[in-house]
Amino acid sequence: MKTNGMLDNLDFTSFPNLTTFNLTNNSFFGSIPSSIGSLSKLTFLDLSNNFFEGIIPLAIGRLKELKCTSLQHNKLNGTVPYEIGDLQKFSCPNAETLLILIYQKIALRVEF
Repeated sequence: MKTNGMLDNLDFTSFPNLTTFNLTNNSFFGSIPSSIGSLSKLTFLDLSNNFFEGIIPLAIGRLKELKCTSLQHNKLNGTVPYEIGDLQKFSCPNAETLLILIYQKIALRVEF
């Protein structure tokens, strides 16, 4: 069963010790809220295969513990925030020093 809805009303500050946030293969929609940046201990973020739209929030660049993220197969647009390139611990096993984001079947790569 797939879960759907929006993340706008989710109070991310209620999860100060969250290290993994995986919503892959669901039917979430709307924007990715900038309040996601309050998950200061987050190491893994997977929002792939949903219907998120809009831009990637700059707040993802504040997730200093983030090691891997997957945002592909959504309806995201705009540019990849340069702050993501400053994440010192980012090292997705399959990315080989590249952050790979897919926007409507177009691969966008940011080198670190």
